[in-house]
Amino acid sequence: MQPKRYLLLLISLLLLLSLAQPATASVLPDVIDHWAENKVRHLVELGAIEGYPDGTFQPENTITRAEFSAVICRALGLDGLDEVEWGTFQDVEGHWGEEWIESLVSEGIIDSNIYGTSYKPDEPITRQEISMMTVRIFEPDSNGSGEEDIPFKDVDKVGTEFYEYVAQAYHREIITGYPDNTFKPEGSATRAEAAVMAVRSLEIFELKEKEEEKEPEPEPEDEEESEEQEDVSDLAPLLPDDSQDLLLSSASRSALVMKNSVNIRSAPGVDSSIIGRVTYGSWLEITDDRDGWYQVRLDDGQIGWIAGWLVVTRYESSESEGNPATNNNSLSLIASWQGEKDSPNPDEEKGSDEEKGPVITDMQVMEMEKGVKLKITADSPLELPQVLRLNSPSRLVFDFPGLLADSDNFSPVEVGHNPVNKLRASQFEEEMVRVVADLQEDMVRSVVQRKDDKTIKIVFLPVLPLDKTVVIDPGHGTLRSWGGSDPGAIGPTGLTEREVVINVSRKLGEILINEGYSVVFIREKLTGLDNLERADVANMCGGIFVSIHANGHPNNDIMGTETFYLDTRGGPSQEYLNTSKDLATAIQEELVPSLQRPDRGVKQANFAVLRDNQVPAALTEVAFITNSEEEKLLATIDFQMKAAQAIAKGIDYYFGRVGK
Repeated sequence: MQPKRYLLLLISLLLLLSLAQPATASVLPDVIDHWAENKVRHLVELGAIEGYPDGTFQPENTITRAEFSAVICRALGLDGLDEVEWGTFQDVEGHWGEEWIESLVSEGIIDSNIYGTSYKPDEPITRQEISMMTVRIFEPDSNGSGEEDIPFKDVDKVGTEFYEYVAQAYHREIITGYPDNTFKPEGSATRAEAAVMAVRSLEIFELKEKEEEKEPEPEPEDEEESEEQEDVSDLAPLLPDDSQDLLLSSASRSALVMKNSVNIRSAPGVDSSIIGRVTYGSWLEITDDRDGWYQVRLDDGQIGWIAGWLVVTRYESSESEGNPATNNNSLSLIASWQGEKDSPNPDEEKGSDEEKGPVITDMQVMEMEKGVKLKITADSPLELPQVLRLNSPSRLVFDFPGLLADSDNFSPVEVGHNPVNKLRASQFEEEMVRVVADLQEDMVRSVVQRKDDKTIKIVFLPVLPLDKTVVIDPGHGTLRSWGGSDPGAIGPTGLTEREVVINVSRKLGEILINEGYSVVFIREKLTGLDNLERADVANMCGGIFVSIHANGHPNNDIMGTETFYLDTRGGPSQEYLNTSKDLATAIQEELVPSLQRPDRGVKQANFAVLRDNQVPAALTEVAFITNSEEEKLLATIDFQMKAAQAIAKGIDYYFGRVGK
């Protein structure tokens, strides 16, 4: 099979298109809260897979060979390749999926030798067939595998022609099997299973390409540092030339760590020695900055450097009361729970609990002056939870991979302290613990912090009245795993959205700081945060969230200004929609007269940075960078300043109405 290195460019372009304009794919109602939601959402937003005409996804339905072939082709950008040879399968000629299927044959992703002359495109695809196709996306290893490499009880049912693919799919964690340790290789794959396997394979493909192109790194000095580097990352591509110095302001600065297990180094640069590590949710005082790195003070007083693309920065004005999430509020214990880890069944194999993940053994609920704190502890490293916001009634949901010790004896905790009524926990799925906070009001945010590998703290705080904090999200600028960063939309002369919006954001931040606001920048140069993680920043910091963009469109004649707030597909409460609409309207009504561009209105959309926010949020498209007239304006300091001033006025007006 020929190397597919050029496919990386196609994937890059596809991802760029999805990022240049925030995703518009809906969150299909029957996928919300489903175990495969994130992977399905990813493929939907890439345009690789679609729902049914009634708006559902039907994740437990089967998927045919032709349908799955179309998913893989769309994800890889393989439609319409000139070099495709036709006529491989007699029963595919004239079929709606013929182009997709033949494209995959041409790329070596479908092994035609397995099928002969008949592909049976309308039959459900099996799990072992998907293993074959997903492994061949990134080219399988050539070393071979022994039978002991597949641990499933029904390994004898794996077809001889699929065996190597199933083995490699297992070891690459594309497949995991069922709870009863079977794989059901000949069973029909569901749409959810197919989506998960496809996304995992694409992630491996991108990583493989990156590793092949990366220069070899020097050997670590000792084994301990080598192990540490396996689960922490502060590596990033070279910063682009358009990166400017970080904001110069007299305001005090702090860094919020947004990745787990991040290195603190003795000097700025990935070659410097590691002197410590910090965890997700940690706040660090910034004392200096250099070349995209921040000098920070640790809790023990030690000074070190942290990579700027793994944190967000908070500027405190002289009038600020500080970050309420990190204030040392007095605590009083409301309730505690301790569960006994179930004794292993003698009929079960030793180590079965470890395979299912950590066991949550302890919870403490504490009353704070302005909120409620929940501390959750497990017997082994605990992953950060997936957070969902549900309404009618209002609640926040936290899903932890793993087990709940003595789950039958966990009684709901009656909290009765603003903003939480009750806390519940259960073994929601075989390997998923669900913690639910029943809320006293619709507008509540959660602050998730990792104390150590085994303990996670969640703080619940009311959104209203608003903290005088503005989270500014300069769109795009996300570092890519294969190198470089997302430029956003690009104008006729090559001006990038990334560089325009960072300049507007810096100016906006300075204005707000001078007016007494605390400002959080999701990026000051580049960032390692994706759109969902950007929304998490606002949930951690409070206040409001404003994402700043320069629009793009294939029709270069289109111009104007528009501002968005969340639509109803994300399941928000009416109060949340109203507050976000008010924010978007206030910004739009200041931008239009100031910039003198066509008014494209206030609109609703299901953009990722809006969908997962728990605070009032708006996304503004200042002007179209793809329009030659507006590109010239966007390039000028005067226009950028006018945009920043207008957005600041809109924010100030909004806070005057609802912030107190």
